[in-house]
Amino acid sequence: MRTYLNIFCLLFLLSSCQERSSDELTVIDVKNGKSAEILLSEYFSSVEYIPLESKKETMLSPLAKFFVSEKEIIVIDKEILLFDKKTGKFKGTVSRQGQGPEEYSMLFRASYYDISNSVLASKGNQWIEINCETGQTKLVKKPDLSDMMRFSANDEKNAEFSMFMDPLMYSTKLNDDLYIGYVNNADGKNPMKLVYFDATGKIQLVIPNYLTFEDNDATMIFYAPIFDVSEDRTLFKEACNDTVFVLAEDKIMPVYLFDMGGKGLAYSEQDNEEKMANAMMIKMMYESANYLFFQYDYLTNKFVGVMDKSTAQVKLAKDGFANDLHDFLPLLPQYQNMQGEVISVIPAEKIIEFQENTNKGKHSALAHLDNVQEDDNPVIAILVPR
Repeated sequence: MRTYLNIFCLLFLLSSCQERSSDELTVIDVKNGKSAEILLSEYFSSVEYIPLESKKETMLSPLAKFFVSEKEIIVIDKEILLFDKKTGKFKGTVSRQGQGPEEYSMLFRASYYDISNSVLASKGNQWIEINCETGQTKLVKKPDLSDMMRFSANDEKNAEFSMFMDPLMYSTKLNDDLYIGYVNNADGKNPMKLVYFDATGKIQLVIPNYLTFEDNDATMIFYAPIFDVSEDRTLFKEACNDTVFVLAEDKIMPVYLFDMGGKGLAYSEQDNEEKMANAMMIKMMYESANYLFFQYDYLTNKFVGVMDKSTAQVKLAKDGFANDLHDFLPLLPQYQNMQGEVISVIPAEKIIEFQENTNKGKHSALAHLDNVQEDDNPVIAILVPR
């Protein structure tokens, strides 16, 4: 009982961390954003196209996640695979699945940390953090949230499910020994939003959650939050919350507000499958010195958006940035590293389709894509900002 009371005293004391009038936030006006062609050359100086080596041991699944470091393209799939950043040649795997002291049990929802070039993978009742360059590992203990979880009165289903599913399925890293986990709100009544903890599992800070939704027993949907880590700061956004926060070591601060004109999915509606299917959903965002970029899905289409931070003007475009640099396929950003490089993943079949259907002259930067086959691994486009 003492632990339970202490936690909610902490939540009360932390309530000031998020207080800020919405009138003070920069509004990202998606509903009135100007729909137009957004040229790649306006924001990026160059693009390199890296075909990932395709052979039996490197073939990737549709669920693969892609990241880029200084020297390598990191892929989290059935394994953690490394490809050379310049050539796309397969360099090997990092660690492996198993029961050994330096092995992971699974990569389901594994996190990549740009700040340390490492992957946090599940290892039973703890995690293992694996450095992608050196292969060195360290154990990260899962914080005990059992006294803080709060389920609705008769919600045996969610309570039982929580025994088998980690409440922190998504996380980021602020420094060498400070992690932030996003707390799954399984039944709509969870009083926590974020938990700060160290490698020993010791909780350093709890950020409260004031929002609720009516639990639908027929569904259990987990929405991935967005973490954007840059050299200057880390941004955080929940899927069903319009506010974007800056994460500091001792608090979180609201900084942007997405205005989607009622087309987004409200926090109170996130267990409604019909509304979810028709809602505008922000899928990623990343920040530069002058712009906030974002990507969203709406009615089976994908859009890219850019907000000029000096004027708050918003531009929107379907299918991504128009590739005027190489007169090629539009590029839809999917990840930005701390150095500002952005990657876009191009399926091999789209390249084949473009080559077959276009009569335009081919840019020299695309010549090495002539050998791409339909069943090959994707091509990774690395965009360098201006």
